[in-house]
Formats: sequence, C-alpha cells, structure tokens
Amino acid sequence: MSNSLAEVQQEFTRALKYESDGERCGIVSDHFSDTQRIQIYRNNFIISLSEVMSATYPMVEALVGEECFTQLARQYVLSTPLHSADVSEYGEGFSETIQLFPSVVEAAPYLSEVARFEWCCDQTFRSAQCELTLKTIQPLTELVHVAPEQHHSLMLHLKDGVSLFDSPYALYSLQQAILDNKIEQVDIQQSEAGVITLSNTPHTNDEQIVCHSLTNEAYQLVIAINDGNSLSEVEPHLLPHLDSIISLGIVAGFSVSVPKEKKDE
Repeated sequence: MSNSLAEVQQEFTRALKYESDGERCGIVSDHFSDTQRIQIYRNNFIISLSEVMSATYPMVEALVGEECFTQLARQYVLSTPLHSADVSEYGEGFSETIQLFPSVVEAAPYLSEVARFEWCCDQTFRSAQCELTLKTIQPLTELVHVAPEQHHSLMLHLKDGVSLFDSPYALYSLQQAILDNKIEQVDIQQSEAGVITLSNTPHTNDEQIVCHSLTNEAYQLVIAINDGNSLSEVEPHLLPHLDSIISLGIVAGFSVSVPKEKKDE
C-alpha cells in the first residue's frame, strides 16, 4: 500500500533530522544509494538553515567562533522544525539550545542573553516594517498649541517597532565592542537596559536596527510611557529625562488623555 503525500512529507522531515532513513522515504538509488542521497539532502538542509541562524545571530557567532557556532546551529536545526517555507521567522528559542552545551555556558555564561538580545533585534526589525499605529496622535511639533491646563494630561506614544530590553549583562556595550573589535574592554557583568528601534541610515536611507543603552531612570521613563501613563502619572524624578528620550527619535507623538472620571460617565 502506497503512502499518502502527507506521510511521505512527514517521513522525509524525520529523515532530515536523522529520525528515519532514505529507504522509508521512497528515495530511488542509482549512482548514489538512498542513504547517500538522504545525507546530501540533510547536509543542504542543515547548511541552509544554519546560514539563516548566522544572519540572525552574528554576535553569538563572533563570540564563539564559526566552528562552535556551526555546532550550536546544527543542534538547533535538528531539534527545531521548520513550520513554513518562509525562513525569516526561523530562529526563536536559540538561547535555550545554547543552554544544552555546558562547556559553552561555562566559558560564556552570558551567551544565552546575547542570543535573546539578538532575537529581540530581529523581531523589532520585522515588526517595525509591518506595524501601522492605530492611535490618534499628534506630532510633537503641535505641543506648543496645547493649553497649559492640559499639560498634566499629556501622553507620549512610542513609535511602532520600538522594543524595550534589559539584561544583567552589558549587551549594548558588547554589541558596539564587537563592531569596534574591542571586546576585551567591555565589563560584561554590568547590567544594561535600553531600547531597540529601526532607523534610516544617512545618505542611503536604508533601514537598520539601532540599539540605545539608557540610564536606569531614562529606562524607567520609557517603561512608563510604554505603559500608557500620562505625564502627571509619571514619577516626577523621571521627567528630566524626557528631552534625552525624545532626542532618540523613538517618540511618535502625543495625545491628551481623558480624565478617569469622564471615562466612567
């Protein structure tokens, strides 16, 4: 009895992960045996998805080297199914795969955090390209027209695709140090927090991910804004950091909040 197409596809997928063999997939032998043919498919499959992982996690690869990264990526590919022909979303959970390698974790205990940081960067890039805000907001240039009695009701809104990220490690500094080839100068044990956003490069206007490390108070202010608080609801000692936050270009605009008593009417 012949297998259905779905059964053949399932068996082939299992074979790519070394859970089945070429004979069970119905692969025909000629110059190459069914075992040799399925191994060729496996190699191409693993190499292709490993290249996707390399593009998504360049910091991890730079830190551990190509050979080690190849083994990490291989383990991830063999244990993580590809659910779609679109590989742009492939790579989630790589930080958990890294934890399966004790020697790597011992040598670089921060590596899983680096992977988590890079996945956040990747998702920020993709979300910023497809999101469209539905909020009714005004540009910051219109702030001068807001009546003084409404200032306490002002709400700032972050741009679509802005991600907040904090870590017990100095990942923002590490990212720049890798680019500058000065990794040894980073105190990795220093916690850092900041924002990840999409920005246009000068001259070419191409979009690229930009990561900004923030002071603790500036980061708490961004959290308050992101949570939908009006300026009157923000801790007063955080407000002096407004100018520095706005200068990063991550604020889309503002709205005037409706007092709670009016919302309840």
